[in-house]
This record gives sequence, C-alpha cells and structure tokens, in this order.
Amino acid sequence: RLSSTGHSLGGFLAQVCVYWAKRIEFEQTYYPDMSAVVFDSPGAADFIQAIHYKLVNQEKRINPAHLNIHNFCAMPTAVSTFGTQLGTIWH
Repeated sequence: RLSSTGHSLGGFLAQVCVYWAKRIEFEQTYYPDMSAVVFDSPGAADFIQAIHYKLVNQEKRINPAHLNIHNFCAMPTAVSTFGTQLGTIWH
C-alpha cells in the first residue's frame, strides 16, 4: 500500500500526488491504488482538472472524483474552504 498525507499545502500536494500516481503513461510513478489522507487542506480539484485537460487526450482521462482521498477538516477555515475538495470530506 502507498499513501500520502499532509496538512494545508502539504495536503494539497498529497492530493496531486494521488492524481499523478494514476497516470499510466508515467511508468516510474504509476501506482493506481495510492491514497491520501489530508488535514485542513485547500481543494485540489480545480487545479487537477485544469492540468488534466491540457495533458491528456480523451481516452486517457481519469475522473478526479474517483481518486482515493480522505479530507479531514477540523472546522471550516479560509484554507479548507479554498477550492473544490476531492474525495471524502470529514468534519
């Protein structure tokens, strides 16, 4: 099993790592079962979607909603409400 974790900006980067791990065309970093557990991080969905459509042709697209990400938010803050969150959100 491979998992990434982080808080705030580190959580944002952990989410992006899960996306890159699902990209089959990058053999060295391909790990489709990777997951992330993040804490009070900004949402990475908008960023991932922006790079996704610029890098990938139609048949290789990954649905960001299917990434194995768990977000833990202590309370809504300026950081945790910035951007669209991916995965499961726990309050």
